[in-house]
Amino acid sequence: MVSAEPAGKGMVFSIVGNLDVLDSQSLEEMASSAFQAGCSFFVFDLSQVTYMHSSGASSLLAIQKLAQPKGVRMVLVSCHPNVKRTLQIIGLDGLFEMRDSLDEALASLS
Repeated sequence: MVSAEPAGKGMVFSIVGNLDVLDSQSLEEMASSAFQAGCSFFVFDLSQVTYMHSSGASSLLAIQKLAQPKGVRMVLVSCHPNVKRTLQIIGLDGLFEMRDSLDEALASLS
């Protein structure tokens, strides 16, 4: 399940459960809406994600590719070790800014 909540000039996306094909599609749709709303940053709270399917990684990468040229910062928060490992295996761990907590991420964006 994916939810989105405004945070200042940005958006916090919270994902619960597995980041699979269905949730990846929802995440991309929500991010697209947030782009249109003019958000200046995206925070992805992954603290409750224990498994990320390749479609989840693809969605994060697609959102990053849209965010970067527009100057929209993107931060991944509280990645479960399994999620970090997935990102490492596919070589995406260095692409994303990562923080240990939501508070830390939001402080770095203000």
